[in-house]
Amino acid sequence: MSTYACSDLHGRFDLFKSIQDFLQPNDKLYIIGDVFDRGPDGWEIYKAIKEDSRITLLMGNHEMLAAKGLADRMTYPPMGDWDYSLWVDYNGGYPTFDAICAEYPNENFHELIVELYNLPYSAKYINQDGIVITLVHSGSMSVWNEDKIWDREHLNETKWKGKDYEMIVHGHTPIELIIDDWRKSGNPLLQDAKDYEEGSALWYCDNHKVCLDTGACWTGKIVVLDLDTFDEHIFGEK
Repeated sequence: MSTYACSDLHGRFDLFKSIQDFLQPNDKLYIIGDVFDRGPDGWEIYKAIKEDSRITLLMGNHEMLAAKGLADRMTYPPMGDWDYSLWVDYNGGYPTFDAICAEYPNENFHELIVELYNLPYSAKYINQDGIVITLVHSGSMSVWNEDKIWDREHLNETKWKGKDYEMIVHGHTPIELIIDDWRKSGNPLLQDAKDYEEGSALWYCDNHKVCLDTGACWTGKIVVLDLDTFDEHIFGEK
């Protein structure tokens, strides 16, 4: 039995299916948010996750955008208001919204909204070496749920603030954007990215933080991290 994590599939059902086929019957997989939007098949991924007991989906900012956008659309039909527009117009939500509407023709999304709001914001896993791993979408250890799915300020912290036996695994910000921001700001964490290869995970803060967001909807690649061995399995375009 192995335990894995990945993040930010963003509608790439092809990558999700490759990962699903890779899993053994007793394996576990945490998807650290953002299966919805941008790519074409976020809704199909979400439904497949619900049918697979091996997989746990954590809340990402795009799942929250969807929950708020659907609620807004129900409150202000037929066009919705700001939350709906923020989701579909500015954050790539149209493919997901259209697919949901195909199954909810009367646009009564209440049960789905409640389901999305009940997604867990984080999870903890203690691996075979006793390392306490926090899985959280944005990578923030804030007590505030909004920070757990949105915050990026922590990416500029050059010192690990946790204990030696703790680490964080997250997504939310594409790795190439993190590296580019470090380069522009002269952040010493850029040294942690010197051996980075496209499609792999980004280890930083003395290996206490790991980002898994490969920008899959654009790069066609996604990394799955074994939380015990820290082996990286890369799926997608060669």
